[in-house]
Amino acid sequence: MRFLPLLLLLTSCSSQTAQEKSLEDYAAMALSQSAEIVLSGEALAASEAAREKLDELGYRQVGRARFEILQQLTPRALIACLDVSDIKFFDAMGQVDLGEPVAPQRVEIWLDDTPQGKRISSLNPTGAPC
Repeated sequence: MRFLPLLLLLTSCSSQTAQEKSLEDYAAMALSQSAEIVLSGEALAASEAAREKLDELGYRQVGRARFEILQQLTPRALIACLDVSDIKFFDAMGQVDLGEPVAPQRVEIWLDDTPQGKRISSLNPTGAPC
């Protein structure tokens, strides 16, 4: 499913970095459903597949994920903490019970430079908690 949106930590000045802007745009995307604006490559393909599955199940997503940047690995890669606890799913009958909430976890995020700006190309869970 589409468990991916973002809030940022490593900013000590008032201006946003390109990475922070990409993550904030991704967090908002879940609500606007404009994936191609912030995603590329396998992240875009996974997002589209998840959207199709949600549509097939008759679910709609409410809320957004939060990201906190923990470590900049390279200019294109970073490790962030992903918290999806605010995301809920609803069907025609109301909220869908998906079991136990998912604890915040570390994800590796890859960014691509495109003519439109930075795009998230890959989000890979590391399996480690935050």
